[in-house]
Amino acid sequence: MKINLITFLLVCISLFSNNLFALSDTLRVKQDTLFIQRSTQNSISEDEVAVDSLLELAREYYNDAVDSENENDLNRSQKLFESAINILNDINNINDQSQNKEYLDLVNTVIEAYNRDISLIDKLPVDAPAYVLRVKLSEEIERMTNPTVPNITNEFSTSSVPLEVNEYVNRSISYFMTRGREVFEKWIFRSGKYYPMMEKIFEEEGTPREIIYLSMVESGLNPNARSWASAVGMWQFIKGTGSLYGLRSNYWYDERRDIEKATRAAARHLNDLYAEYSDWYLALGAYNAGGGRINRGIRRSGSTNYWEMRKFLPQETRNYVPQYIAVTMMAMKPEMFGFRNVEKDLPLQYEIVTIEDCVDLSIIAACVGSTLEEIKNLNPELLRWCTPPNFPNYQLKIPIGTKEKFLAEYQLIPDDKKLNYVVHKVKRGETVSNIARKYGLVSSVIIDANGISKKTRLSVGRELAIPIPKNGSIVHNVVETEIDKPSIAKTIKPKKKTTLKDREKVFAADDKVKVRYKIKKGDSLGEIAELFDVRMSDLRNWNDLSYRNKIFVGTSLEIWVPQSQNKYYKDLASKGIEKEISSIKNSSSTNNKTHRVKRGENLELIADKYDLTVDELKELNNLQSDKIMSGTNLKIKHVVVEKNNSKQTQPKQIEKIITVKKNQVQINHIVKLGETLELIAGRYNVEVGEIQKWNDITSQKILLAERLKIILPKSKVKTHTVKKGESLWSIAKKFNVPFNDLQQWNNSKKNTNVGDLIIIIL
Repeated sequence: MKINLITFLLVCISLFSNNLFALSDTLRVKQDTLFIQRSTQNSISEDEVAVDSLLELAREYYNDAVDSENENDLNRSQKLFESAINILNDINNINDQSQNKEYLDLVNTVIEAYNRDISLIDKLPVDAPAYVLRVKLSEEIERMTNPTVPNITNEFSTSSVPLEVNEYVNRSISYFMTRGREVFEKWIFRSGKYYPMMEKIFEEEGTPREIIYLSMVESGLNPNARSWASAVGMWQFIKGTGSLYGLRSNYWYDERRDIEKATRAAARHLNDLYAEYSDWYLALGAYNAGGGRINRGIRRSGSTNYWEMRKFLPQETRNYVPQYIAVTMMAMKPEMFGFRNVEKDLPLQYEIVTIEDCVDLSIIAACVGSTLEEIKNLNPELLRWCTPPNFPNYQLKIPIGTKEKFLAEYQLIPDDKKLNYVVHKVKRGETVSNIARKYGLVSSVIIDANGISKKTRLSVGRELAIPIPKNGSIVHNVVETEIDKPSIAKTIKPKKKTTLKDREKVFAADDKVKVRYKIKKGDSLGEIAELFDVRMSDLRNWNDLSYRNKIFVGTSLEIWVPQSQNKYYKDLASKGIEKEISSIKNSSSTNNKTHRVKRGENLELIADKYDLTVDELKELNNLQSDKIMSGTNLKIKHVVVEKNNSKQTQPKQIEKIITVKKNQVQINHIVKLGETLELIAGRYNVEVGEIQKWNDITSQKILLAERLKIILPKSKVKTHTVKKGESLWSIAKKFNVPFNDLQQWNNSKKNTNVGDLIIIIL
């Protein structure tokens, strides 16, 4: 029986979920979601099939999380939301989803609901992810009064890193001594396993020993920790920063999870930050929020003293250093804070063997007389069931004292038994892509396993290895979370299936009412979502519409709209997309061209689009206020040609800079996963309120992939044309700006080409 990789991905997640939530009753994922029929793959790529199936699984988790939240089972809903987020992170490992509207819509829907859920939880469970605890603790520190803490002596005065005690530090100590006690005990237990190795690495790198305790704040000492902003590992590196310090990642492995390599990278990164600021508190703040945020705080406060500039930092960073100080003192002297006789795990020990082949991990476990779980725990960087293909001299960790046994046993294993695979003989006209599609795989699996590229011309008769796990068994869980499976299996109980009728109370929240839209020929889900100013993920959830299902002419969709605009949307539903577009086109032929306001638009943006002033637009439409509602049709005067601020003779990136006034320019910032208004404001050295004003935003909520206007003085914006041999990294060094900020100013640009225009904020 041949099992394809996409099925592996989905069944892995299913098996994980079965242990966790009794999936058969809880998630109700249909059989056709988990097993992909090859007949459906003819018109779309294997990657698209995998993405659609995983999106559907994430949607199932999301809906079950919302149901649990409404039943006030907040611990359960939290874990379900986190599982949905983990799946969405995994989708990005298949290919870049930054242009996939379906993906972006679902991410925004899940993250918004998750943030709401966290705010409702009074006390987080002991197995909560560290980044969630960090955010929750920041809220606690802000509102806590009269913390109860022991009298702290001068025993910490000799620390290489200053450990100052003040009100904010005392609040963190109080939290971990009371409501967070179980969490801190778990961290102390884990420290026994990892800190001996960390201390050695920090000594080699010249990093103060006390900094190892930052790993508690970052990840709770979990090498598999992953945040919703895609920071990974014990030291929570994002991909860009990790790669700068030599941490590689692909489909097969992620060195951000490698405990030793990530610890060394963290030590070097922290040393670099200290070299830049000559202050450990500022270096720690920059590790959390980026150098741009710290530089902004310094400029606004006029001080390099962390405590004086603290109020100019975002909330999490304001409380990040106090948390670190509290955790460090408590970990150094746990008895002083009431943690007596807390058990510690045994130190991590292993031997290293060199692997030249792509080998099934179950084979390696058998060679050393160990278990597959132990091999995976020793090598958390391995994401699949085997060592990575085409990775010569791979350094694999095995249990201490088993090296000689491994070498003796491994020599006896024939090459064809080290990894289970099928052999495919290339036929005329076949390519890597269609061979991958035939086996239900993503192309990268065949490319990596055979040392070829996607463009390689395959000669007829060539044999390709198609790797699968030994005996076709599932040996690796793709979705890793920070939870203890056995304990969750006990606390999470199956519940009855929730119907769409049951969920109508949720859909009707915020004074929403239901309208029906009958699908017409030529309609697409994206167009319908845009017409009604909702997300595609909303349409799918309101109608229980799977990502694997198409919409059909004549069927109806239920759409929940604001009650105040019920009549408008009912009329819109009766007209349909074609008639609405036709009416707009007809009005465009007169002096009264119309523009239908979309989500996120404001008068300033629309006026700029049609070369009008805001006052002219208001006068044309008899508007007394600058506020407009999405779905409103605005009259536009005779100018019907939309502005195009780019010039074909200039590099494509120039579209991001628009001259607003003589001494001002506008930069369009695209919101990325994990960004907040505070984070974006810090990168551009502006106030949150200014961004809200420029974009007519009244709340702190922003959407993934949303375009935000940033207005800056011309003197603060510099452009640089990329020259031969330059990289984004070398440009960051040249202009003395943080690499991460340079990436974000240029909308996460990773690679540069000669002639590209790069934006630098001074």
